Amino acid sequence: MSRLDLTNLTSDDLLQVIPKNETKEWEFKCARIFDKGNFGQFKNQKLGKIVSSFANSGGGYLLLGKRDDVDALDPVPTQHGGTTMEDHLSLVIAQSVTPEYRDFEIHRVPIAGRAGESVLVVAFEDSQIAPHQSVADTNYYYRLPGHAVAAPHYYLDALRSRNNKA
Repeated sequence: MSRLDLTNLTSDDLLQVIPKNETKEWEFKCARIFDKGNFGQFKNQKLGKIVSSFANSGGGYLLLGKRDDVDALDPVPTQHGGTTMEDHLSLVIAQSVTPEYRDFEIHRVPIAGRAGESVLVVAFEDSQIAPHQSVADTNYYYRLPGHAVAAPHYYLDALRSRNNKA
C-alpha cells in the first residue's frame, strides 16, 4: 500500500484522496463517537477490532470525523480531559490490542474555512509482530473492503509464519 504524506495536508486535499466509501485501506468514523457516552463505548468495544484489522492486514487509515457517504468533514475534539486527543488516542490505540501495537501515527488535519476545527487521521503501518488480538473481545481481525472481520485460523498461521522466514 502506498503511504500518503499527511504532513501539511488540508481537508480539501484529504477529501480529494479518500475514497467515497470505506475500503480495505480506509475506515471512517463520524465525530459523534466522541460524544459523551459514545467515546467510552468506542474505545472499549470497537477500537481494538479496528486496530487489530489494520495491524494484521498491511496497514491503512482511520479517518475520525467523516460520515459515510457524505463529502464533508465534522470536527473532532482537540482535548480529552487535560491531555491532547492525539496523546490520549495514542495510549488507547497501543493498548487496545495484544501484543501492544505502536506502528501508527496520528495526524490532525484542519478543516478549511473553519478556524480551530479539525479531523484526525490515524495512519497504521503493517505490523512486523502480527498477529494482534483485540483486548476487548480476544479475537483477531483482518480487513475486507469496508470492515474488519474475524481472522480465520489459516490467516493467523500465515501471519505467524512470515515472522519465522529468513
